[in-house]
Amino acid sequence: MGRRLCEANIATETWIRELTPALSAGRSLTHLDLSKNDLRDVTAGTLFQALRGPGCKIEKLWVCSNRLTHRCCPQLALNLQTNPALKDLNLNDNYLGDSGVATLSRVLKETGCKIQKLGFWNNGITDTGCKVLTSALGLKETLTHLDLADNRLTDNAVPGLTSFIRCSIKLESIRLAGNRFSRAKRRDLLSCGLCASDSTHQA
Repeated sequence: MGRRLCEANIATETWIRELTPALSAGRSLTHLDLSKNDLRDVTAGTLFQALRGPGCKIEKLWVCSNRLTHRCCPQLALNLQTNPALKDLNLNDNYLGDSGVATLSRVLKETGCKIQKLGFWNNGITDTGCKVLTSALGLKETLTHLDLADNRLTDNAVPGLTSFIRCSIKLESIRLAGNRFSRAKRRDLLSCGLCASDSTHQA
């Protein structure tokens, strides 16, 4: 059974650096939750680099509510590219925007990426970023859960979303509440049968 590490309000860059040897070689550490630590991009970059150690087998990485922007995404994309064990990535409540999503999407579409759960709640994503993301994930055979709630999506994103939902092979749930859809377009999305209408999130 894998070990878990869950810490809030303690993960400074010094703490991350001190933990780096354990993270790099931590074959037994599979779940890492550093949400609500105010990591920001520089410290998060140090963390992501440590998680690319040859012995690291992280399956679940949560870094919600850390003021992360698109600037940390190239480092994170390398993790997605080099660690096929990573199945659950929660980036809820950050500031990735369309640019950050585009960077990650280039890796998410690769066959070597086995992601199952993705959290992008409240990240300032617009219709443009949504189109890039759903295009990348459209044929992803492993994806089961996607959270895009409380972003800046409008009716223009709905045709692409409905097509994505209907074509996704294993998708079980997609959160879209709190976006800027008209009532008619919300009905179109709900007709796909997978949209969660609640606004509860794990962040």
